[in-house]
Amino acid sequence: MRFAGHGSNGEIALKIAGESSTSIRFFHPATLAEIPEQQRVLPPVVESVRLAPDGAGLLWIDDQQLWYHPAGGESRSLGYGYSAAWFAT
Repeated sequence: MRFAGHGSNGEIALKIAGESSTSIRFFHPATLAEIPEQQRVLPPVVESVRLAPDGAGLLWIDDQQLWYHPAGGESRSLGYGYSAAWFAT
């Protein structure tokens, strides 16, 4: 389990690796209650995940390939040879 960022309303997002997928699970910032309807699912070998400041866009690394998923858009590769990525504000 690793920190992945904050949702648009301050939710805490955690990357949780499983055998068949990697989940991004969200938790309420005050109560820590899980918010299952916000969960996102990625491939099983994701090494690094970061949410955009808007809480919707997503960067992740899968076998040194950097992927970007914009809010409401389709995932696309941004290149190879990466070990981590993050959004700058």
